[in-house]
Amino acid sequence: TLGAIVGKPVEAQAVVDDVAAQFAAAQAEHPEFVGTPAAMATPYDGIFVYSGEDPRGRVLNSLGFELPADLDELAGDDFGATLSVEQAEYVDLDALVWLDMPAEADDAALSLYRSLAVHTEGRDIYLSSFEPLGGATSFVTLLSLPYLLDGLVPMLAAAVDGDPATEVQYP
Repeated sequence: TLGAIVGKPVEAQAVVDDVAAQFAAAQAEHPEFVGTPAAMATPYDGIFVYSGEDPRGRVLNSLGFELPADLDELAGDDFGATLSVEQAEYVDLDALVWLDMPAEADDAALSLYRSLAVHTEGRDIYLSSFEPLGGATSFVTLLSLPYLLDGLVPMLAAAVDGDPATEVQYP
């Protein structure tokens, strides 16, 4: 749309196609991503999980990950859903990307989260919106997506490799 507005629809489509090809290449390089349950979340009144229609959820979907249907149903037509303490087990997934998780949190849902396998087995990834990679996750554009893929894909691969001893390496 922006390409058409500025009179460069062909050039804009080439950029869109290039980014789509980068997602396809990442998925092809990591077939273990396909169908693997994963989500993006942030600590907000418990655990806020982004839906599959939110840009953050769509990044994971575009890599082949799947947001479990029960989480997407909780979100309904909203861009996400807040999980209570009793619902923390919903994020015990094969991979979970956290945006802005504080080092110490006394929230009951987050305390319970820390006892789940996704955390104890090191399948979670922590990003800050105040750092470039976390910012690229929250402010998704055609310019930020290649940067996001370069940083996030290796972390996701480490998270889902099936070996709890593998540590997620941060750029």
